[in-house]
Amino acid sequence: MKPLLGGRYRFLLLSATVALYLASFALPAITVRVFVHEEDRSGPAVLWDGLQACLCLGNPAVLAHPCFLLGLFLYASRRWATAALFGGAAVLLVLSTLLLYQPDPSFDHGRYWQAVRSTNEPPWPDPEDHKIARLLPAYYCWLASAVLLTIGSSVGTVAGLWGTGSDRQSELGVK
Repeated sequence: MKPLLGGRYRFLLLSATVALYLASFALPAITVRVFVHEEDRSGPAVLWDGLQACLCLGNPAVLAHPCFLLGLFLYASRRWATAALFGGAAVLLVLSTLLLYQPDPSFDHGRYWQAVRSTNEPPWPDPEDHKIARLLPAYYCWLASAVLLTIGSSVGTVAGLWGTGSDRQSELGVK
């Protein structure tokens, strides 16, 4: 019987997961809207924004990174069930980014321009005015890497429980 999750498939899945995760740092991730100004962010700038969103707005999306990396380590260590739990947590934390997503701003332009006229400079951004205008390719790579880790770990868990995986067969001494 052919193993459900053999070494070659495990390596390919792990490679694809790592490639998607690393691609998410190189590609543009989000377009941030602060008042009327929009700018694309990628790489370390997104990590910094995520840390600020976690500390100031209570959005835990940046915590997906440690969950993902721990799940990746557990996957490589063949601890399928725990890796699936951390991968699932990473997926949920990545999806929590959508709490800051606001494609059509309900922005009070009058309040903004009144503050500009009275002080001759733009006001300091209020955290409530700091929203994500668009999700770009890196966000979807980040989400896909966490989903792929979760699916691969879940398949590894099922293969281990059913006793059809090559790891389970080698543990039982079956050739």
